[in-house]
Amino acid sequence: MRFNCTSSKIIAKDVTKYGITLQIQQGTDIKRQYLDHFLLRDASQSPTSVDTVSGQKLFTMGSLLNHPSGPIRPQLADIVQDGAALEVHWSDGDQFTYTSKYLESLYDDSVSIKKFEPEIWNKDAPLSLSKISVDFHAYMDPHDETHLYETMKVLDRYGIALITNIPNEAITNYTDWYVQMICERIGHVRTTFYGELFDVKNLETQANNIAYTSKPLPLHMDLLYLENVPGWQLLHCIKNSKGSGQNYFADTLAALQHIKSVDDSVLKALEQIPLSYHYKRDDKRYYQRRPLVEHKKHETVINYSPPFQGPVNLTEVDLSSSSEKQTLEKFKNGLAMFENYINDPQNQFQIMLPENSCVIFHNRRVLHARKAFEGERWLKGCYLDADTFSSRLTALYEKFGDE
Repeated sequence: MRFNCTSSKIIAKDVTKYGITLQIQQGTDIKRQYLDHFLLRDASQSPTSVDTVSGQKLFTMGSLLNHPSGPIRPQLADIVQDGAALEVHWSDGDQFTYTSKYLESLYDDSVSIKKFEPEIWNKDAPLSLSKISVDFHAYMDPHDETHLYETMKVLDRYGIALITNIPNEAITNYTDWYVQMICERIGHVRTTFYGELFDVKNLETQANNIAYTSKPLPLHMDLLYLENVPGWQLLHCIKNSKGSGQNYFADTLAALQHIKSVDDSVLKALEQIPLSYHYKRDDKRYYQRRPLVEHKKHETVINYSPPFQGPVNLTEVDLSSSSEKQTLEKFKNGLAMFENYINDPQNQFQIMLPENSCVIFHNRRVLHARKAFEGERWLKGCYLDADTFSSRLTALYEKFGDE
């Protein structure tokens, strides 16, 4: 049971052998809240329980079960601050005042991470440059984080943003890479076996990735063969001659919404059959199995990368079962619907990346691709972990709110 900390009031308590039951008044309603002694003591934020400098816990949860004084119990439990808090003196010597706001947070599974409601884009709600473009100098302003916060809100809602008006990299003699500066404005660069930074150029016969050729690159996501897939990718366009290939992007959340509206059962099949993703070249051996649609605690993510997809492991699909055969048929129908949707140019955001701009996109939501090209083309790229992004966004939300 959750209660509103701004209008709730603790009006009574009942301390038993194993827990404390509070009566919480919200307007004219009175509700009961049970707090187990063990879990409540573990939640103490007192200076003897949590280090005041680092903010980290000074005891183990298990130590409460093996305490020399026996089971931890309240020696005193008083309603204080006119019902806004509960003060508890514990038998192990710890003392802490649990505010109603803090007690509410113990029942709120969203307090650790801030997410904005995603806004899908497709032919019915097209994405425009005006929605996602951000000036480099405003974004990088060390004295003002409001533009950074607004950019991260755009990224969280649409899954993509474009940083514009980046200084010409050649003038700086390449001593500082702007893509790294842009990334580190949010957090640390994620290093992979491609390095901290990587160059997307036509390497012809030396390419260890199809992206490092002039061939067309279909819609895909990066590094799905890793256990911890980077959440975000940044690509800084340094050179892009007129013969270069156009980039295009697709919103997979819009594709899922479309599939669900047509046949929800095929969407469920896309969540069940694992696809394999691998990278096998030189001394590198990476392999993971994950379904096309994957539900995480705070969001739904997609796993789609045809260039790096391997055969389906047949132990995952028991075709001797009629129900498994039906699931496979639904999977095939769902995959066909998914590909037809994302490959419809009307559902794509297409752009010839301008030189001195940097596109940032959600690597588990937004598919990216490139048409074949001629001429000189150079993108400098890097990755950013989803955890790093979420941490920065949450901290900025705590600072600025929804303003």
